[in-house]
Amino acid sequence: SKLIGKIKLDPFFFDLNLILSGIRIETLLNNLFLSLHKANQSVNFNFNGNLKINLNEIKNRLFENLIININFLEERINLNKISLNLKKIGKINFSDPLIYERNQKIFIKSKIKFDVGNQQELFKRFLIPRQNRIDLNKIYFEMEYNIDDGSYFLSNINFNKGNNKEVIFYEVNNI
Repeated sequence: SKLIGKIKLDPFFFDLNLILSGIRIETLLNNLFLSLHKANQSVNFNFNGNLKINLNEIKNRLFENLIININFLEERINLNKISLNLKKIGKINFSDPLIYERNQKIFIKSKIKFDVGNQQELFKRFLIPRQNRIDLNKIYFEMEYNIDDGSYFLSNINFNKGNNKEVIFYEVNNI
């Protein structure tokens, strides 16, 4: 692990790059989002800066290289430019992430664009039979993750950028 960057004291501002490796992605995300949820309720007006978290060597059979950019601007916390690489398959880009509480449980919801770089590897990894394969370059969907019980829900799955009028939730296990 390594922390690189600059901190200015007058006015207070930081620009930091945190490089991590060998950590389970679920552990990092759960701890990060729980901390951000707590911090969002008590952010100081003079707390300003940028934190880029780069997770290399992820302990996961499917994912590699997670990048999270967090911007603290007075009493707001913005998550932008979050991306996750799928080994030999493509890249997932997260947009409009939202951390919220419902029924005393904490959720993260985000829009996702999955850029498929290698269709053959995608079909092979997810065991998609030849007769069910279609030309996939981009997949759009929304994901909701329950931090407390570890469940994932996918909705609004589209293979083009158009919006689907009907919202159907799919629970996903074993990610």
